[in-house]
Amino acid sequence: MKCRYTRTAEVEFEASVDYLIEHAPRVAAKFAHSVDTAIQQILEFPYSAQQTEKAGVYRKYVRAFRTSILYALDEKPTNW
Repeated sequence: MKCRYTRTAEVEFEASVDYLIEHAPRVAAKFAHSVDTAIQQILEFPYSAQQTEKAGVYRKYVRAFRTSILYALDEKPTNW
């Protein structure tokens, strides 16, 4: 499975990291690592996150930072 980001997601993530670097530098790397870990979990277990009210859209919480990653899958796995 591959992961690609919307332009909006890229801009929001970069803005969040930039803000943290300026205001809480020790937290910036932890935030980026937490998001990266969540994305790796999504790639490994794409159906483990909560499905939203919109069909095919999932929400993965990053609890430590009270944020979430919204994502959709292009196709179902072949073993379904």
